[in-house]
Amino acid sequence: FRFATGSKSVSNPLHPQTSCIQLNPGSTTPDKDKNDMDSTTLEKLLTHLIDEVGGDWLVAGGTLVRLIFDSSRGTEDIDLLRIRHPVDSNEVSLDKLYQFALSIGSGPEWINTAMAPFVRAAPGWESHIVPLRRGKSGTLHRPTLTLFAYLKLERGSEIDIQDLEKAFQLTQKRPEEFSEKTLEGWLSLEGKKLWLTLRPRLLQALAKNPA
Repeated sequence: FRFATGSKSVSNPLHPQTSCIQLNPGSTTPDKDKNDMDSTTLEKLLTHLIDEVGGDWLVAGGTLVRLIFDSSRGTEDIDLLRIRHPVDSNEVSLDKLYQFALSIGSGPEWINTAMAPFVRAAPGWESHIVPLRRGKSGTLHRPTLTLFAYLKLERGSEIDIQDLEKAFQLTQKRPEEFSEKTLEGWLSLEGKKLWLTLRPRLLQALAKNPA
């Protein structure tokens, strides 16, 4: 898959036959209701993030699903984690993004950083991210399937399960992309229970996508 927008795209090891999802600034067809973020706003925020705010960022949640698995997936905000920045603190980086969001008629509520403690609680998580898009001064990363599954299983809602099914269906089966041992080492007791329930059909779906 490649990001098909203005900034430099980066290949990542997803299913090679998956068609490229283009965010058309003039189109809002993926959006399901008035609470969904339209494609124009999403693209503006992501572009500003890696072109102007800079640094390394992780995108996950519904935004990631919409970008690389299902263009019709609605999302009310952007799930982000600031990984690092050469100069600015986390607060300064986010404030710059918030101010830009306000300037385009959006607001801080469109930026969701709630996943940060969950990601940072997973030992070695930084080795489970993949560059997704590079801008003028920053890089947007995505989680590997291992990290993505961990975050979704810990939340465990119906839509999270749907997102997991799409991800396992469309991701190549590669060691660097998914490690069941690592996943189980990260999961809480409740997360493990859900994984054991979903495991047969998710692994079956993954097995259909050889590297």
